[in-house]
Parts: sequence; C-alpha cells; structure tokens
Amino acid sequence: MIYTLPVRLEDGQIFTSLPTNHISFPKVSGYDGNGLRVTNLVGFSNGDFLKKCPNCGRTKCSEAFGLRETVERDQSNCMDCRSQY
Repeated sequence: MIYTLPVRLEDGQIFTSLPTNHISFPKVSGYDGNGLRVTNLVGFSNGDFLKKCPNCGRTKCSEAFGLRETVERDQSNCMDCRSQY
C-alpha cells in the first residue's frame, strides 16, 4: 500500500486502520496521513486500496499507480497506461 493511515476521503469516510474485508464505494478522492492527495479510490481489497484508472478504466491496487512525490499526490493513470506515453 502506498498510502499512510489515516486515509480521509472527501465523502466523509476515514480509515484509521485497514479494513479486514473487501469494500467498494463510488469513486472518491481525499488525503492520507502524510497530507498526500489520493485520487480515484473505489474500494479496498487484499490489504490495499483500489483505484480506477481514468485512461483504461481498469480497477487496480494502489501499488499499480505509484506516487508523484514532487507534487504530493498519487498518479492518476496506472503504470501500464503511463508506459504507453
């Protein structure tokens, strides 16, 4: 997982610990415990938050996206889509 707890989403959800089961929710953004902007989250499964890539439309774990630490946010597009640039 690339995020630091707590993860606070704009829809009011706050994750102070990792869920123990699979959850899904409408696409939402927010901030992690380090103030890093998190985008396009759609759920949680297998120990990681899930994101939906706006380019290919696939849902993947946050590790498949990476971070843009210079601008303090996660990547919007997955690594597979970014590798096609």
